[in-house]
Amino acid sequence: MIRKLSLFPEIGGPLGLQPAVLDELGAFPVLIGPNGSGKSRLLGLIRLIHEAAPRTEELRTRLSQELSVAREPAARARIQCSLSFVEALARPEAILVDGPQGLRRPCQQDRWIDLTYGRDTAAEHIAAAFPDLPRSESAVSFAAAHRSASTFLQNIAKAMFYGQHPLAASDPKLGAALRDAERFNRVAHSLLGKAVTPAVSVANGLEITANLGGRRFQPAELSPGEGLLLTWAILLHEHAPSLQSAVVAIDEPELHLHPELQERILSSLLELVGGGGQLWVVTHSPTIAARSDVTNRFLVEHGRVWPVPDWPPSEPEPELGLVVSKPPHILPSPSASKAPLGESDFRAISTSESLIYVDKTEFIEDVLNNPAAVLLFPRPRRFGKSLNLSTLRYFVEKSPESQLRAGWFEGLRVWKNHETRKHFGRYPVIYLNLKVTKAGSFSSLLDLVRNEVSDQFEQHRYLLEGSALSASERAFYEKILRAEGKPEDYPHALKRLSRHLEAYHGERVVILVDEYDTPLNEAYLGGYLDEATRFLGNFFSAGLKDNPHLFKGVLTGILRIARESLFSDLNNLSVYSILRPEFATHFGFTEGEVEDLCQRLGSPELMSGLREWYDGYLFGEALLYNPWSVLSCLSSDDKQLATYWADTSSNKLLRSQLLEKGQGRGHELLTLLRGEPIHKPIEENLVLRSLDTVPDAVWSLLLFAGYLRPADPPGTERRRVSLMLPNLEVRHEIEGLVREVREAFASRMGGENEVETMLNALLRGDRAVFEKYLNQFLTNNMSYYDRHHRVPPEHSYHQFMLGMACTLSRSHESKSNLESGDGRSDLMLCPRDEGQPGVCLEFKVRSGKQDVEALLDEALRQIDEKRYTSWLEDRKADPIHKVAIVFEGKKAWVKLASAT
Repeated sequence: MIRKLSLFPEIGGPLGLQPAVLDELGAFPVLIGPNGSGKSRLLGLIRLIHEAAPRTEELRTRLSQELSVAREPAARARIQCSLSFVEALARPEAILVDGPQGLRRPCQQDRWIDLTYGRDTAAEHIAAAFPDLPRSESAVSFAAAHRSASTFLQNIAKAMFYGQHPLAASDPKLGAALRDAERFNRVAHSLLGKAVTPAVSVANGLEITANLGGRRFQPAELSPGEGLLLTWAILLHEHAPSLQSAVVAIDEPELHLHPELQERILSSLLELVGGGGQLWVVTHSPTIAARSDVTNRFLVEHGRVWPVPDWPPSEPEPELGLVVSKPPHILPSPSASKAPLGESDFRAISTSESLIYVDKTEFIEDVLNNPAAVLLFPRPRRFGKSLNLSTLRYFVEKSPESQLRAGWFEGLRVWKNHETRKHFGRYPVIYLNLKVTKAGSFSSLLDLVRNEVSDQFEQHRYLLEGSALSASERAFYEKILRAEGKPEDYPHALKRLSRHLEAYHGERVVILVDEYDTPLNEAYLGGYLDEATRFLGNFFSAGLKDNPHLFKGVLTGILRIARESLFSDLNNLSVYSILRPEFATHFGFTEGEVEDLCQRLGSPELMSGLREWYDGYLFGEALLYNPWSVLSCLSSDDKQLATYWADTSSNKLLRSQLLEKGQGRGHELLTLLRGEPIHKPIEENLVLRSLDTVPDAVWSLLLFAGYLRPADPPGTERRRVSLMLPNLEVRHEIEGLVREVREAFASRMGGENEVETMLNALLRGDRAVFEKYLNQFLTNNMSYYDRHHRVPPEHSYHQFMLGMACTLSRSHESKSNLESGDGRSDLMLCPRDEGQPGVCLEFKVRSGKQDVEALLDEALRQIDEKRYTSWLEDRKADPIHKVAIVFEGKKAWVKLASAT
């Protein structure tokens, strides 16, 4: 039993855990806290501490030897991190456990038994933080124990059969095997309520098989819960000789056990480990956290760990991460066996005998109960936006086949809400799919919009029957129907159609617009943004604001286009971006939904890989999986983990930002690839023109497009956010983009050798060579750079230099506007290895007839007076070069001095 743990900075810091002392742990400590708070990392770290503590001297010797021969700066830093961990762990107070003579440090005989199913995220975090420390290994891994259940039980049955032979008493091996089998049966009976007995057949010679609970053991006949408990029994049996003093750990048992079963199983585990053992549990279940036999509760939040002394807590349980989660709802029939990959039509899924549907119909309830007349949902592509709109349409749309459609919704969550069912089949619907409006010119956009609106008028052609429409209204209707309207006709088209529909049906209309921002993104890239914004602004405003015939409007897209550029008059619009908690789990898959899909599709072993590759999106406070990639993987023949989502789009807008204009962002992308967050201002109301003039606008684009995620749930102040990569799939995509950025930049510079020659001259303090190549590059490239960067000149030069500096990423870290000394330097190049040259650069832009030499001296004086080089000095760079550069057009002057 662990009695005390000290999380020194060297131990918990690399995992984002703050220093803490965990004392008075008792037999049943529980870790609670919100999603992403660090609970699983803490549990994995405790395991590493427990297993590494007996080996501190061995590890210290090995790591010291590796450090002495390592030359690569990154390798030295990595080994030093692990060595600092081991040295901190060697302190007497780092970890103390119970022993026969009192408290002591763990020894090799102390066992840690991990019963967690399919959750390897923490192990991967720890492996990334301390790659030079040995990976934790159970005597039998969970997956291996699960796979070997049939063979294991058969061996138990044979041991019981042969152990009953008269010779067993004189055969030590047979006697030991029988005692081993009896130990297993005690564990199995405690967890499963079943025991193994031998079944003997002599029909084809002596054949011994295993009965479990009186029936021949058939793995396929076990429920998922029974399979889990049997695997636990096998794992615990492997440690049976020392079970009474073992430390047993489970991460979120509520994910796999029915609430009523949890109570009994946890009690059984406590009984099995006895008075000298210990059970650690990570949980979101208020029932588990409130158990009377819990000996200590620790709250983990934003890496902080502290005890919760009073129970029940004074804070609301959701703030502690304790929620009664709804069971995942996977429909339709039990026979469904195919993932609905690429299917965004709810009708097709509902009428299929084979497609599985993940129930997201609470989206319908929340939309209908929302007081806003118009709702906008910006989400990354392929996160279920179109399917949700389709589902909403089939639910609310008045249709002759309403009785048929009712059958599609029976059994789904929305059908259980009688208030929401009052809206079923009630409203006329206008459904616009603007994903088809990808046009290279404004005239082409008009043609595509004409065709899409014409399709909606065609859907309601019955309005032309009878005499309800006047002659002028009929003429207008038929003109739009033929796709012959003028641009000025279309702002009135939706409003007029709405009026006719309300008059005919006696109910106001629902307007649904899928991918509303696609035409604007294409217009930005095609150079006709102003025309498109004016046209679409009038189109949406007339249909969604000045429309008394509107009941509800719902728009989806990737970006939230600022009100002033598109929705200037739309004051009845509510926007629910990924930074908002509302509607968070209606797009993307939750952990429980992915686990149920894996079970339904027969691939539960994929959970760990799916979590590493496709989990990690933070919408509001909910951690979510990329649904497209999950379904793609589960649908593939080989179940390969690959970049499915990243491969589905050319991402022209994103690529234009990073490839054509991304030289100055390379250092930030490299920071993200190292697993470190970057801190950036985020503008939810994106003005597309700002991508040309505001350098940081690209981070908003990357966040809302799904390439970044907030490092923590955003608070009320969302203007500046810590950003990180969500998962391995996106990491691979960004790595590829970084390579393309470097190659494109090096190509424009004349090749990698030319850039390397210039930067090596800078590092060795050769002013003349550096100035020569710098002017050569400016002459050849600043016209291109200015054309793609409509920003002030100082920003152009700054990003130009940043782009070149990033090519040194293997040996140097580039820092822009870094706070150092008494100010912020323009650019700093810090060596990753001590004793290597560092460079502090300060830029000036010449205007008019300013004296160049005076500007150069002013820049050097600023470096000295503001003590910019102190950051390099602290990192033991040697030598340190102070570099002043004055720019004017395509010309640069350089002055260099050494720091004393």
